[in-house]
Amino acid sequence: MYAEIINMLEGLVEEEVDQYLDEHPKIVPLFEVDVAEAVTSYIVHLEEVGDELDWEAIRELQQAQESLEREMAVSQ
Repeated sequence: MYAEIINMLEGLVEEEVDQYLDEHPKIVPLFEVDVAEAVTSYIVHLEEVGDELDWEAIRELQQAQESLEREMAVSQ
């Protein structure tokens, strides 16, 4: 949704993008993120666990959501 607003690599030729990404390995283009793999560890199968929730996973997801909200506020 906000990709066009915060596309910091817009206007660069492919070689410049590749060089920038090589120099900054912590930046990963969104199309390279395997979302299914990233969330797999947070999936809780209630049949296996019963009514017990994974509070650590919930806390990590809340922190990730708060970080994303702060990033979006800064980028606007």
